[in-house]
Amino acid sequence: QALNLAKDWIGILLPHVLKKINRVTFGLMTDAQWKSAREDNPLMPETRNTLGIPFIGKDIPSPAAEFQHPDVLIGLSILSYRFQGLRRSDLSQILTILMERFAREPGLPSDRPASKLFKGWIEEAGGRLAGETPQSCVDMVPDQRKVLRLHQFEKSNEQQMKELHDLLTKAPSVLEWYLATHIFPTNLSFQGVKLSASGEDLGGGILFKTRLGFSGTPTDLMPQELGSCDFEPGSEGNIIHTLCTHKDEGGIITCFKVNELWDAKSLLRYVASHDPPFGALIDTGALITGMTNEEVARFLLRDDCLPAHFQGCVFLSEDGAKQILVRATQTVIKLAESGIPLENRFVFYDQV
Repeated sequence: QALNLAKDWIGILLPHVLKKINRVTFGLMTDAQWKSAREDNPLMPETRNTLGIPFIGKDIPSPAAEFQHPDVLIGLSILSYRFQGLRRSDLSQILTILMERFAREPGLPSDRPASKLFKGWIEEAGGRLAGETPQSCVDMVPDQRKVLRLHQFEKSNEQQMKELHDLLTKAPSVLEWYLATHIFPTNLSFQGVKLSASGEDLGGGILFKTRLGFSGTPTDLMPQELGSCDFEPGSEGNIIHTLCTHKDEGGIITCFKVNELWDAKSLLRYVASHDPPFGALIDTGALITGMTNEEVARFLLRDDCLPAHFQGCVFLSEDGAKQILVRATQTVIKLAESGIPLENRFVFYDQV
């Protein structure tokens, strides 16, 4: 059974999981998103906060959908934590578990298993416990982060929590321990019976005799009982022709090759330094990942990016509000309250 599962993982599940894009097609809710979601729906299950969930676009979690296949859910949850790191709520939960274990364990504080585990994490992440001296000159690292011992640490101290979070947020051993000892055992309990339905069930004739619906994205992937889809003749051909016709051939498309080692910031630098300057960036392919829309705006308005005549960068906040980052003051205000002329605004449209 283990060999069959390993074969499925290597040949089917792993390629499927690795094709997805973090914070675009899957990811973890941020603490702020989870708080807002629970306010809208107090009955929302805790699993939507602790496990990876589908995203409908860049930084936009699906309001209700969850991954149904348990192995896919496990794989995407692991990737979510590895890409995004621990949230502050995760770190608080880890410290609570460790401190409860520490209180039940006998022996000197430094000899207890919970204390040794905590020390190992700190040292692996490049820090050391306060009060400990390096064993040799080789171990001495300038500006090495110092963290209080577990029994001295105070979760209520904002500065201590921030420094510890910065140190451990993407530490592999911490993430592995948290997922294996808390997240998966708590949220992936075995269910003997499960009730589920798909679009095939809802659109077929088993449940309802009459089904009426409309889709703005026509496709033939629908229940056979609904018949075939009516496509508007020529529309898809026109779309493909528009997207594939180069500017030199009378179209509107211009292509350029990027470096093999490109990343989101290198693409932003290219767009910002283009001559003649662009007035907007429409991220249709969700290439700008790992940054919030506000972080993109702040990056573009740095001295070495957008030309000086751009006085602000317009973007959408997480809740969909139109906002603008003012270059002179580095403050974010509502777009409706801005007096910056249109020709002096740069606009970033995210993937959604």
